[in-house]
Amino acid sequence: MISESLDWLNRRLKISTKIFFITFLLIVALILTSTFFFQQKASGTLLFAQTEFAKQLIAKSDDYLQLNLRSMRSFFLSVAGDKRLQSGNYEQIQTWMNDNLILYFPNAKNIHLLKGNIIVASTTPNNWLLDDNLDFQENRKDIKVPYELYWSKPYYSPVSNYTITAMMEIPDFSGTPYTLALDLDFAGFYKSIFPTDSASLQGQLLLLDRANQPIYGTSPYMSYNVFTRKYELNLLSPEWFDQNWGTYETRQNSLDLLLVRKQNDLVGWQEIWVLDRKELLTPLQKGMSSNWLLISLSCVLALFISFMISIFIGSPIKKIARSMDEISLGQWNTTIKEVRHDELGILAKHFNHMTKKIRNLIDDLQLKEAEKKESDFRALQSQIRPHFLYNTLNLIGAAARKEQFDKVDAMISSLIETLQYSIDLSPMPLTFQEELLSVQHYIHLMQIRYETHFSIEMDIDPYTQSLLLPKFTLQPLTENSIFHGIVPDNQPGVLFIGTTFHGDSWDIIIEDSGIGIEPEKLAAIIQSLDRQRTDEHEHIGLYSVHNRLKIMFGDAYHIQMASTVREGTRIILTLPALSRGSKEADHYADPIAG
Repeated sequence: MISESLDWLNRRLKISTKIFFITFLLIVALILTSTFFFQQKASGTLLFAQTEFAKQLIAKSDDYLQLNLRSMRSFFLSVAGDKRLQSGNYEQIQTWMNDNLILYFPNAKNIHLLKGNIIVASTTPNNWLLDDNLDFQENRKDIKVPYELYWSKPYYSPVSNYTITAMMEIPDFSGTPYTLALDLDFAGFYKSIFPTDSASLQGQLLLLDRANQPIYGTSPYMSYNVFTRKYELNLLSPEWFDQNWGTYETRQNSLDLLLVRKQNDLVGWQEIWVLDRKELLTPLQKGMSSNWLLISLSCVLALFISFMISIFIGSPIKKIARSMDEISLGQWNTTIKEVRHDELGILAKHFNHMTKKIRNLIDDLQLKEAEKKESDFRALQSQIRPHFLYNTLNLIGAAARKEQFDKVDAMISSLIETLQYSIDLSPMPLTFQEELLSVQHYIHLMQIRYETHFSIEMDIDPYTQSLLLPKFTLQPLTENSIFHGIVPDNQPGVLFIGTTFHGDSWDIIIEDSGIGIEPEKLAAIIQSLDRQRTDEHEHIGLYSVHNRLKIMFGDAYHIQMASTVREGTRIILTLPALSRGSKEADHYADPIAG
């Protein structure tokens, strides 16, 4: 539809109008292209700057995290060295923990002191609930070395809710060692490692452990599941974090994300900064909307420039066009006056030379057209076997004399369809369904001619009905099967036609139960298939089909032949699967149409 509209405009519009429109479109295209590339450059610069800023912020978050972790370790060592801890006065220790220690570390939710497996002091009166908490007890098993700080996995504590516990074993010379445990207030701890200047950067900070399990984060990329009592990833695939990367980009569905990652050396936690690039570019896109006013003014200027150029170039071309109108009416002796010495004058000179050559070419073409018509007529004669037409007409006459009018009608209808299909000399490929219909008419005539010699069986894949192939592909092969396979056998036979669909290709199978072909003769036929011509008259149809398919499809076409004496012959043609309207079909049709 678009092509037809452009063709109509091309024929209707004057050249000055075309120059005007082309110039205008080129100028507008230049303006829009410049605007587009400017926006792309600005977007890329902004994304690069924000990416670098995100890397700096994630590094700063890691510095804050390490500072908090070192501060906590110092806090534990300070408590471990305090004499009150070794005094054994647990009441005094609990008062000390509630009044001093819990305030010293603002990100602490609760502090517990255990003697063996017994909690002897705690900042929570409900510390007894930890005795049956399997996560708390299981995390304590990781403690191996005294005075080393150990971190638990994220878990749900009945006294501190969702938390991570820092633990240190403190030896006691009286026997059973102490364990000092501190439950983190993760919301406060998260804020403490959040960069103070991150308000200027859009995005979210997420924390993951070594095993890529979520530790803490905020919506929309992480949320707390109240049923599993764990944080879970949202919108982000866990598989992304299995790879080793520092910066990761992903575009899936409606997401366009940039992720920056850094792993903490002390505890192995991963800090992930997630940046939504669509959200980041929104202010830039809003700012670009003001450029439309400038673009509109530029388009007005483009109109004026285009008009001036069309006047400057179009006027002399109109003078040449008037002389060309006379030539278009068939007055080949007309010449264009060479009144200019620029490029248009050179055009007139060469045009005069061209018209002279055209006169000579017309004479040659008329002669070649006559020769082509004679050649086409001879090709048409070769497609209709005179003895077949003679025998068919004899059969029709005999049936008419016997007053078998239904038989006469069927034979005449089949003959008409066969002749009409043969006379149509269009070089374009047809669908298999159209080719098969013509072959069925031909087979019907052969079955009337050889009433008891053979029957027809078909197994057609529905997907192959609309696929394309050259005209007269099936008829020569079925004719070979009937005349050189079944009829010489002098007993009832079967002619089989079938197709199979393989996606990018499909097969045509033609098989008969006739006399077959001797192995030596079959080998000779296969070896000579690629020849341009053959001296074997009885297989001329096979060679013709093979050569036409080879020209049309090239290496995409294959042929297989198998035959057993006294059992029959099978031919399999493999063709590319092409349908009408596809670019591939147009490509393959070119050699035939040409």
